[in-house]
Amino acid sequence: MLDGQDRPDRTAPPGPPPRPGPAGSRSRPPRRGRPGGRRREAAAGTVTGPHEAALESLEGWLASRGQGHDPLAEQHRWALLPPGKLLRPVLLMESAAAVGGSIEQVRPVATGFELMHAGSLIHDDIIDGDEVRRGREATHCRYGVDRAVVGADALFFAVFATLGECRRRGVPDRLIADATAVIAEAGLRITRGATLELDLSGTLHDDTDAYLEVARLKTAALLRAACRTGAVLAGATAEQTAALTEFGEALGIAFQIRDDLLPYGRERRPGTRTETAAAGKPRTSDLRNGRPVLPLLLAHRYGDDAERALLAELLGAGQERSGERSGERATVRAYASQEAGADEESRQERLHQLLERTGALKAAQHTADTHLDRCREALEALPPSSHRQRLAALAARCHSRRQAGDEGAGR
Repeated sequence: MLDGQDRPDRTAPPGPPPRPGPAGSRSRPPRRGRPGGRRREAAAGTVTGPHEAALESLEGWLASRGQGHDPLAEQHRWALLPPGKLLRPVLLMESAAAVGGSIEQVRPVATGFELMHAGSLIHDDIIDGDEVRRGREATHCRYGVDRAVVGADALFFAVFATLGECRRRGVPDRLIADATAVIAEAGLRITRGATLELDLSGTLHDDTDAYLEVARLKTAALLRAACRTGAVLAGATAEQTAALTEFGEALGIAFQIRDDLLPYGRERRPGTRTETAAAGKPRTSDLRNGRPVLPLLLAHRYGDDAERALLAELLGAGQERSGERSGERATVRAYASQEAGADEESRQERLHQLLERTGALKAAQHTADTHLDRCREALEALPPSSHRQRLAALAARCHSRRQAGDEGAGR
């Protein structure tokens, strides 16, 4: 994390910040399967990979809703298909298999994590006022806000029903109970993170600690819980469970930073109003909503007075005191921009130039890299296997796609 107060060099990336390393060398525990089961390196009885298995299960869940004449079935199909990268289901299944569990036994709840994720995106789009998701109408625009809220709530509850199917597939009751607690905690983390983000929105500051806390709670919560749930349901050791939890949280923070960098990727097409990030959201969404994304915070930290003033102008924000009480924090509200009539794309392009000039983009990339280092270190506690290799590959892909301006944060 970039905690230094010195202005970075404008032509070179900031030096590596200090980060805690392992307290000592880790010994790799012996492989351990779920109690009562044997180790399986691939999905039992299938030849499909985790992504294909996740897609198959998701389509099966949607088909079962349609058969029951669920009034939300059409809306859920719109929100869930075509799917994103199915990152959370894949993480859960690979985590379970990496510690000796059965992919087939955890497949239902892996689907449940994609349902939760889709529900959170519906809520995000309503809060942010975004009308596009994955390149088409957002759910609330197509079905109305009232129905979208209800439909998203249903997706959050559905994950618990999928745990029941895991029980029917042979997962012991005590592990189901432990996994239920993990998922419930993730839901609470998401709501706390979303609230903290709302509290910080519209403010100009350089508090990267607050940003990382939002990322840890709001974005990383589901990735963390997916990895932890997979470990718990597989009957992993305490050390293995902690390692996978650490891996998921670090990966989630890195993915959030990458998402923040997408509007400034090399493959952007400046000047096109229809341009969207790979997640399907307009690239000007954060600019319009005043979201405290990491590149903006770092530009505020490293910029001089003139650059900070330009940043405030481009964000369409100015400072004013909320009341006159002593010690009350300064807040930022929208005000009439001196660039009246300039569209968001023009402001976004000028913002991009400012972020490059202050070194904020390189600094944000470096911060993401430190969390990817955490991912690699966490995996050392797991026994060698193809599943551990695939988890490492997911983290590596986060780095390479961020550099190429490719897909968004697993959305």
